[in-house]
Amino acid sequence: MRLTLLAVLLPATIVIGSQLRCPASRRIKPCTCETVNASTGLVLVSCSNIRSWALVKHALRPFRRRKVYQIARLTIERIANRTSDTRTLQRMFRWLTIGELIIRNAPFGAATKIPRSIFKNTTVFALTIDGCGIKEIPANAFTDVQHLQELLLPNNEINHISHKFASAENGLLKIDLSRNNLSSIPQELLRKSSRLEALYLRGNRIVTVDEDDLSNCKSLLILDLSINFIEHIHPDAFSGLSRLDFLSLAFNPLDEGDSEPLRKLTNNCQLKTVDVSGTRVQLKNLISAKLTTLVAQQHDAINQTEICCLAGATKLTHLDLVGSQLNITTIRNCGATFPSVKQLDISRTETNITVIRHFPNVEKIYAYRM
Repeated sequence: MRLTLLAVLLPATIVIGSQLRCPASRRIKPCTCETVNASTGLVLVSCSNIRSWALVKHALRPFRRRKVYQIARLTIERIANRTSDTRTLQRMFRWLTIGELIIRNAPFGAATKIPRSIFKNTTVFALTIDGCGIKEIPANAFTDVQHLQELLLPNNEINHISHKFASAENGLLKIDLSRNNLSSIPQELLRKSSRLEALYLRGNRIVTVDEDDLSNCKSLLILDLSINFIEHIHPDAFSGLSRLDFLSLAFNPLDEGDSEPLRKLTNNCQLKTVDVSGTRVQLKNLISAKLTTLVAQQHDAINQTEICCLAGATKLTHLDLVGSQLNITTIRNCGATFPSVKQLDISRTETNITVIRHFPNVEKIYAYRM
């Protein structure tokens, strides 16, 4: 939990025996506050359905006492007045120490990019800007944010990231740019993210994955590229991702010819969970001794050879084939059994419950027809 993270990273600055609770409600209207730990000044602050950013700025004044209050989570959502000027936004979060800052459905006035001065002298560990109409990430967007580890910018309209973008060296651990308008993997954002562990690019307009797109992400554990327009993956695009644990390529127009990079990946990394739903990627190229979860919903290229190869995944415990072109004959003709599978979903396929004999140790099986 980020409450714990904040407590560990920010030692108590209050004199032992003192108690620091939320300011009086009249001082922080229209926001609200909840005390988490009075001995360390740890609080939760929420500002919802506010008329303007000016009112938010005024409500945050009591928390600006340097090294006193620690805001575990600050939530700002649904700002009604979307015409705030840049001057109002300047130093909005100055001198605040925040574990998790969530800005949701609260556009920065007429601006379509993140104002640099908004985070002047601000400490934030996890920053979320969700559904705020952002189209561009300028070079200096987060240079004033101290200790930033998670940068989450989903549900915006981002289509440009400055090639001079500066992020803290080895700082970011998680980046989420899901549901934006990116046409390629944002190398500008990844250039200095050598410690990055999770990258979410779901629901963009990415067409290809080139050889060097992820070359700086040596520590990556989670990669979500689902629901894009990816037609081609360079054979060596994933070659440096030796620590990768989770990969989703679901619902991209990939076919059998894009299986080579996946074969190399499964041979050289710790990959345990793969989602290739809605693609024609060959399942046999995903099989490894480490694979535990395979999701291949609406997969229309499952044949007898593919099914037989799955038997080689000796640690496969979860198999999801919902809506795939799979029939009972294919499984019977294969003749193999899958003793490691504990959970099986064959809903909306041309199979029936009799396939259970091929899964002797299954504990949960789903076979809905609707």
